[in-house]
Amino acid sequence: MADRHKPAVRGSGWGLAKFRSTRQIYAETGLARSTWELDRLAAENAAYTLGYYRRLACLVEPHYRGRLLRTIRPVGAEHLTGTHRQGCGFILVAPHLGDFELAVAWIAAEIGSAPVVPVASLGRPLAQRAYAAARRACSFDLLDSEEASLAGLSAKLQAGRAVILTLDRRAGTRNLKAQLFSRPTQLPAACLSLARRAGAPLLSAATWNSRGERVLAFGEPLGPGTASARDHDGVLMQRLADDLEAAIRVAPQQWHIPARLEQLSITEPVAPVR
Repeated sequence: MADRHKPAVRGSGWGLAKFRSTRQIYAETGLARSTWELDRLAAENAAYTLGYYRRLACLVEPHYRGRLLRTIRPVGAEHLTGTHRQGCGFILVAPHLGDFELAVAWIAAEIGSAPVVPVASLGRPLAQRAYAAARRACSFDLLDSEEASLAGLSAKLQAGRAVILTLDRRAGTRNLKAQLFSRPTQLPAACLSLARRAGAPLLSAATWNSRGERVLAFGEPLGPGTASARDHDGVLMQRLADDLEAAIRVAPQQWHIPARLEQLSITEPVAPVR
């Protein structure tokens, strides 16, 4: 297996590095196997990404944003609204998949408040400002990931806010083992640590584009205050991992795989627990 943490060759552009990293992840996860399948899926991802950036740039325009919001088709929205009606904060755990800015805008309108979303620095100021403008237009309450402590996020949850965390990006230092794409891996446990600290339930959420619609799917509530409250963290993480994998398998070409693979939480295989 190639060294996924090796820096991109100097002189290669971001687009080439992105294509290579995307192709490598598709190979590692078994989403594509033959050379032809890998090239096809990576090319489809590149085409989707270009369209996504074009839409992202236009989301600051209210009429355009409203038109796209009308294409969202929620699935399992009763899990979101039922949890929100309890009056407590909750954590949405999602992959970087599809037009997720629009998904957050829909969620904000549904619950009547802006979800709190920790974001990492891109190291590219112009791109960072463009993302921030589009995401604020979509009702993100942006919080710098370096300032997003468990204590701070817990206070937001206890005030009844929704917090969105991503499971396919690195966050903090604590990881938990799980099976993902039929291989042992480690995923960030920040969502579970936060849920235990704040007594907040977790819901998986994912969005993908399908035949002119944007499906927005929610899983059943997990963890504190739910039927699975007594399940240990390993069981809860596996359920979240299963939801993450299922969503990505529906639309793998819409998975936002970073050019720098060290940002991806899906790590090198680890030894199975004996």
